[in-house]
Amino acid sequence: MPTLAALWVAKKAAFYGLGTLYGWPRVYRRVLEQSVKFNGKGSDAHARVADRMKRLFRLPNRLAASLKQPPPIAG
Repeated sequence: MPTLAALWVAKKAAFYGLGTLYGWPRVYRRVLEQSVKFNGKGSDAHARVADRMKRLFRLPNRLAASLKQPPPIAG
């Protein structure tokens, strides 16, 4: 089981490293290009892919912003 966990972490690290090297905006663009190729430009499936990719790429910034905010004061 530890070997499986190590492989899982290595896969995540490799994906992150390659994305950083290639450039995340380019990765985003290529995913959307493939979505248009397979789903068509005006299709609902392409719109869902585009929306989810946008949310996925913005998620780290949203999480960091929510962690920086102080907790609300009850009262």
